[in-house]
Amino acid sequence: FWAYYLSALDAHGKFQRGQGDPKLLFNSEHPDPKDTLHKYAVDDGYGWMDEKGERWAFVAYYNSWGQWRMVKGALNALARAYTLTDDVRYAHKAGVLLDRIADVYPEMDMSEYLGKMRFEHSDGSSHLGRIEGSIWETDVGEAFALAYDRVFDGLAADPSLVAFLSGQAQKFKLGDKSAFAAVQKNIEDNLLLEIVQGVRDCRLRGNQGMHQVSMAAAAIALDRQPLTNELLDWVFQPGELVISQRRNTGGNVPFVINHTMCRDGMGSEGAPGYSCWGLTLFTLAELLERYPAYTKNNMFRDFPKYKQCFVTPLRWLCLGQTTPSIGDSGACGAWKAVGTALPQLLTVFRVYRDPLMARRIFELCGKKPGNIPGDIYDEDPSAIARDVARLASESAATLQPQNLNGFGLAIVQTPAAQNGRALWMYYGRNTGHGHRDRLNIGLYAKNLDLLPDLGYPEYASGRPMDRIWERNCIAHNVVIVDDAPQQSSYTGHLLLFDGEGQARVIEAEGPGVFPGVTTYRRLSVLVDASETDGYVVDFFRVRGGGLHRQ
Repeated sequence: FWAYYLSALDAHGKFQRGQGDPKLLFNSEHPDPKDTLHKYAVDDGYGWMDEKGERWAFVAYYNSWGQWRMVKGALNALARAYTLTDDVRYAHKAGVLLDRIADVYPEMDMSEYLGKMRFEHSDGSSHLGRIEGSIWETDVGEAFALAYDRVFDGLAADPSLVAFLSGQAQKFKLGDKSAFAAVQKNIEDNLLLEIVQGVRDCRLRGNQGMHQVSMAAAAIALDRQPLTNELLDWVFQPGELVISQRRNTGGNVPFVINHTMCRDGMGSEGAPGYSCWGLTLFTLAELLERYPAYTKNNMFRDFPKYKQCFVTPLRWLCLGQTTPSIGDSGACGAWKAVGTALPQLLTVFRVYRDPLMARRIFELCGKKPGNIPGDIYDEDPSAIARDVARLASESAATLQPQNLNGFGLAIVQTPAAQNGRALWMYYGRNTGHGHRDRLNIGLYAKNLDLLPDLGYPEYASGRPMDRIWERNCIAHNVVIVDDAPQQSSYTGHLLLFDGEGQARVIEAEGPGVFPGVTTYRRLSVLVDASETDGYVVDFFRVRGGGLHRQ
């Protein structure tokens, strides 16, 4: 393909598939045209069709997962290096990449490949995207915009960059780039404003928070008033997102936080990781905090519920260490915390000064104040460590029972993590990255997940293994009625919750998940047998339907 690719480059250095020399497209291990394998697995950029008519997208896969991921990774690394060192060499290399990306980005459109040609990417079945599918393209747009913002000062002060890009522009007939203003215009008009347009026409559209962050990153990197503040207003203004019409008229952040998120600060997804919309919006909050020209909206100041986005991931920890692998989250037998990253916690602790946050930071830093990192811009970098240590001592040292009745998760556990046991029951949504798992239970003891959920599926593309097994009732600790999956349902109801004493109780019901079933209720009890051992008594009541299996 490489030889064919070179033969198909036009005067601007862009690949034009139909202009290449087709004689160069052959299997190099079988160069003889008479060989039956001469054209075997040969891809012209649109994939290779096998004898069954199935398309194999070798080149497209490499281009997406190899080439573009390396470009994005390089930009991130170069921008970070320049930010930390002020070494203009890093900015120079980033500028070369950004300018060339801007040359080609306006033509990047995945719709033909995801639609007619049935290529697969992260588009949420919308058939929209640019370099990647529309969902992951939000991360691409954010990365490009932030890189430009971070290296801008270095680009503006680098005459050698202009000299190099001017020479390349003449060589490839790309117009005049003989001054920095021309380079700046190319990057801002053909990359940043294209990212903005992509958000508005749904080619950059992800889970809640993702496209809003892309818009904010592009707007702030643009730093062109009054346009920048107008675009930041868009992030917060009410609007409609109609993918079929390629129309997104507002970021809707206030509605998302105040109305769509539950009281626990979680989104409408049935999985811990995917429900943490607030953690995705954290980048937006940080960007606004660092852009003093915009004061109209502030995530921390204006939305009291936003705090719960960071508190809830601390409350759903079992034994203070691990998050249940509910829905498309975690993995089978995983022992991992979701949503409690130290850098984020340190930032929000500065805002909220919450003892629960302080305790988690203290634990993540080995309970040693000297391990708690201050900010390089702090007047007294050690002050944060003293504040964390002081407030950590004010939060409960013993493990507490937790009922997250917005998300739909109840946890009872022993007071001590050492030799501890924790039982959880999920009665929340079984849709939106959720599994058909209403009233599923899990148990942690002996440093093991004794009732492991499968967590994130092996494939995320709706394959039979995914639909029939991994996301279905049969792969979970629930009762199946008439060998059918549970119906989609947003929430169940907690009936009884008592996390104190030697017998800790959770009881919940899930009405409406099976047609004709009038009772679907579970009561589970975590009983202490000694300080180091215990057992679970589990009652599952089902009335209605024919066949019941567990």
